[in-house]
Amino acid sequence: MTDETKRAKFERLADARVKKALTAIRLIGQCSNKSLYEYGQKDVDLIVTSITDALNEYVKAPFSGKKKTGNTSGNMFALNVNPANIAQRNTVG
Repeated sequence: MTDETKRAKFERLADARVKKALTAIRLIGQCSNKSLYEYGQKDVDLIVTSITDALNEYVKAPFSGKKKTGNTSGNMFALNVNPANIAQRNTVG
């Protein structure tokens, strides 16, 4: 068994995992380049809502002592890449 304390293990794992999550979020932000990508406000809202919900459920709630809801929506995220749906998403309504 290792001599690593619980605090040291927490710091090591949390540091690596937060860095990885921040890198992934930064990469999502790079999809905002309108000269390279086509998307609508509904796409942006879906992305932001999915990330916010995952943070609340899998980070904020457990650290504040609340039970997870059991929702696995973070694993269910998908943008429909059907071109017909992109046009529909971009319409006002």
